[in-house]
Amino acid sequence: MWATLVGKIIGGLPESVVNYYKRKKELEQELKLAKLNGKIKLANAKADRKASAQQHTQDWEKTYVALQRDSWKDELVLIVFLWPLVGVFIPGV
Repeated sequence: MWATLVGKIIGGLPESVVNYYKRKKELEQELKLAKLNGKIKLANAKADRKASAQQHTQDWEKTYVALQRDSWKDELVLIVFLWPLVGVFIPGV
């Protein structure tokens, strides 16, 4: 019953009005799809940026470790600070 009633109402409307509302619904769906695609691209860009920052940090740390491998600075500081502690237990020092 409702189908025939709606059919009569829609059938009575000019075709241009029906096409207008169909096209409007299509455009609304396209807009929603474009918004979702934009959100997906934004999320991917954020993930790529985060991964790039982590990779940069890892590269910097690897470089720093490689430079410190041949350094005597840490050992010298350790000797200077530990000498008084060791000297307490050695008579004459």
